[in-house]
Amino acid sequence: MRLKLILRSNLDTIFVINATNDGRLNVILLVLDGTGAQITHRVSNSSYPETLEASPGNSFMKVFIAVFWLVLVYQSPDLAAEDLMGRVVKVADGDTVTIVVEGAGRRKIRLYGIDTPELDQPWGREAGNALEEKVMDKNVFARVSGIDRYGRTIADIFIGKRNINHEMVAEGHAWAYRRYLKSKTLVKLEQAAKSRQKGLWAVPNPVPPWEWRKGAR
Repeated sequence: MRLKLILRSNLDTIFVINATNDGRLNVILLVLDGTGAQITHRVSNSSYPETLEASPGNSFMKVFIAVFWLVLVYQSPDLAAEDLMGRVVKVADGDTVTIVVEGAGRRKIRLYGIDTPELDQPWGREAGNALEEKVMDKNVFARVSGIDRYGRTIADIFIGKRNINHEMVAEGHAWAYRRYLKSKTLVKLEQAAKSRQKGLWAVPNPVPPWEWRKGAR
């Protein structure tokens, strides 16, 4: 007998647990991108096994523990994965880059705590160009905060002692993304940029990107 348990934690993330005849539980995370395509993730960089041994008396509890652990790791920005070092090979927009980590391949990085204008809204291209000028083809250190629901690594990125996330807000290329902030540093940088009308703050009636995205749906 083979049992498959599918638990949907939100609209974008599905946990699939397969129980096989030999008493093994296989835990897989499926992330749905914006097109509905599935991107499969397994547990990595941790001491928790991808495959769990089950017995009639504890199989349910192990399923519960596995799902609970996966939700914590993949859904909570408070639990940090290991930090990364790599070379930036792509800048998608003002707050998302791709780096190549030696021995680990490509990793998509979403800059923690900031939100830049979308590419189709005012200052979107300028923000993307600003980030590209700062980091493209350069080696960066990523101080990782967690993994978001799309499977992207959330991190502050540094070149030497320069915090690029902070620079993007201070120069008026990004809003402080207050929803996930743990300190007021980025908010203060945003307020200073706004008072000096730097970057996007020189644009008449700038619209926060999270509001812009709602209008585009």
